[in-house]
Amino acid sequence: MDDQRIKELRFIRSGDELIPGDEATKLYLKEKGLSTDPVELAYILLGDANVAIYIDDKKMTLEQVLADDDFWRFIVFLDLKKRGYRAHVLRGSSVD
Repeated sequence: MDDQRIKELRFIRSGDELIPGDEATKLYLKEKGLSTDPVELAYILLGDANVAIYIDDKKMTLEQVLADDDFWRFIVFLDLKKRGYRAHVLRGSSVD
């Protein structure tokens, strides 16, 4: 039987950084090969309808996770992922 429950990924804001708030969130990110960068969190929200992201116990939307100045980094990241490349966001700069 396919489990369609919403998976809650929880993060804690520490200054400008997001830290996984529990072990289940750490494991999810590790299994998917993703980080806590907003571009990668937006990728999760866009690609997995069964995931909800909470930051400091507040449920976040795609628009709340992805700042306007991250939009083009997100588009590049999304394009690379759709093409099958292993893309990673370099903290504070570009997509590698």
